[in-house]
Amino acid sequence: MRKLMVAAATCAAFTFLGAVVAGALAADKGGPAPDATLDQLIAGLPPAQGLYGCHVELSGAGLFLSERADRPATVAVGGGCDIKMAQQLFAGATIRADWGDRKSGEIQGKFGLEVNPSLHVYPFLAWRWDDWQAFDVGTLHLGAGAETKLGTGPVSAFVEGSTSVAKAGPGMTRDDVTVRFGLRIRMGGQ
Repeated sequence: MRKLMVAAATCAAFTFLGAVVAGALAADKGGPAPDATLDQLIAGLPPAQGLYGCHVELSGAGLFLSERADRPATVAVGGGCDIKMAQQLFAGATIRADWGDRKSGEIQGKFGLEVNPSLHVYPFLAWRWDDWQAFDVGTLHLGAGAETKLGTGPVSAFVEGSTSVAKAGPGMTRDDVTVRFGLRIRMGGQ
């Protein structure tokens, strides 16, 4: 089980690292990089197109058909990045922290389809843990989500549903269905 946890976390980390490296390679002009302030670097980034780029998010989640009837809804904050891979395909990674009946966290990797510039659908794999013990106890979740832009600004809404497929550690339960709703704010414009 520990190998499965490490594999899921590694997958999400490499997806995020790939997004960073792809952006760096796209900006490579072959010469030494000039000195610049953070404001100059951010101003030089191309505006986020559609639902790509980095984001911060605020969301709420609830458990349904759970083995634990005493788990209330949770509120989460998080962040991540999504990059366009080819044609209408994209990859992304998200990390979030939940507060509710207990403190927990999640790291998620996704690979999805751009239905149109304002709508993405994606399957994802996530590792969720309680009490900030990321590699000692937790559950592996398989799920799907959709995200759509709200108007022409940087705000989008998303919904995700998942089910746990494996658990590790004493006291962990396999929550049958988790549903999450939230808002994301994209960095870099649009």
